[in-house]
Amino acid sequence: MGCVSSAQVEPRVSATHKAIERQIRRDKKEMETHIKVLLLGPGESGKSTILKQFRYLYGNGFSDIEIQVFRSAIVVNLITCIQTLITAMENLKIPYGFDPSLPLENLEAMLTLENEAERRQTNATTTLLPTDQQESQHQQQSTSMLSGLSSASVSSEDEDAIVSKGSASEVKELSSTSLPSTENGNRSKQCACLIAQCARARYEAIKRTEGPLPENPVSKAVARVKGMNLIFGLQREESLPPDIAECVSVIWNDPGVQYCYTRSNEFQLIDCCKYLADNASRICAPGYAPVDDDILQARIMTTAVAEHNFIIQHQKFSIFDVGGQRSQRKKWAAYFDGCSAIIFVIAISCYDQLCFEDYSTNRMVEALNVFGSICNHPLFKKTDIILFINKMDLFTIKLATKPIREFFSDYTGDATSVEENAAYFVNRCISLNKYPNDKDIYPHFTSATDTKQITKVLITVAHCILSKILKDIDLL
Repeated sequence: MGCVSSAQVEPRVSATHKAIERQIRRDKKEMETHIKVLLLGPGESGKSTILKQFRYLYGNGFSDIEIQVFRSAIVVNLITCIQTLITAMENLKIPYGFDPSLPLENLEAMLTLENEAERRQTNATTTLLPTDQQESQHQQQSTSMLSGLSSASVSSEDEDAIVSKGSASEVKELSSTSLPSTENGNRSKQCACLIAQCARARYEAIKRTEGPLPENPVSKAVARVKGMNLIFGLQREESLPPDIAECVSVIWNDPGVQYCYTRSNEFQLIDCCKYLADNASRICAPGYAPVDDDILQARIMTTAVAEHNFIIQHQKFSIFDVGGQRSQRKKWAAYFDGCSAIIFVIAISCYDQLCFEDYSTNRMVEALNVFGSICNHPLFKKTDIILFINKMDLFTIKLATKPIREFFSDYTGDATSVEENAAYFVNRCISLNKYPNDKDIYPHFTSATDTKQITKVLITVAHCILSKILKDIDLL
């Protein structure tokens, strides 16, 4: 029995096999030069803004549909910011019109309404009550004005002075000549709380005796904006009512609201508030179309993982943007494998704020904890990290009135030096790296909404990542 010779492979099958092998080799080579970058960081750090800058620099910008989405988001952001400030004014007991930086005479002028209420109430009751009962009632009214002042930490001596003197002299007991908002913040808070309590009590007295006083423009504007509901945003051709821009302007320019804004670390307010409020007349105008700066300032919470592809120096970059809130971080691990580099974003201006999800945890502490867990993850033992210390513009402004030593007691440098304060946080991040011999951390100070500044940084970062990857695969 002889062996049967093998059948000859058909030329068509052989050509297909070779084509498949060539495609596999091409795909393998592409995978070797395909750079996967993770964009990570806690919530509100500015990751999405940096991704927008990538799209402007290396992509095609945004489509008409995306611009319409940003338009709706910007309008909602604006109204939400003003409504948040209104709520904060109530919770912090700050009266509209309150300005702690003005001379005491201006604060006394604010009490005109209260003194008039007291005069009317006195006239209405003097002929009805005996003298001893009048004095007793006056003491009860004065005491009621102090209710709710415990949150302002007014001392017992101050309470005695307030009860005994009353009226404009109440403020004099808490301030000698002026009420600086930076050097003596507690005193400013006490006076603001005091004025609010007195105004509220005496305004109620007016309504009981001679009817309500005429509503002032700020009150009307507050009632108008407070009642708005834009939870579903705006439709494509829909515009805000014509009076909203004026209402927003009246509220935002009120000195009490401006004082409340300086205390925004005590409540949750998005960083673009000032930008949007300053541009309210343009944003609220019919036919409003957002410009590039508006889109960069827009706040849309990232709740899904988005992949964006860019061609940078003839190489394909895939950047994965993931949500930074605690509820979104569980999605990160699925994208760790095959990562070429990490861009980790920390908002340095959040050193005096609390987490949105946890009102007991400092945001910077949260950011450092998250950075440490990513930096020392086993899959990233040899993965370099590009560290963006973001929101330097806001940090510079905030540092002038809020030294970081008040929140991080171990800082021993110059309280007013932006460079030293920023270096402190960079060193905190670098010290968390448990693999200093295997990986590098490249810090960059950024302001993601500053297009010129961030463009230079992104070009440098892209070149750095590309050079490192090509060197690792012996192509450079």
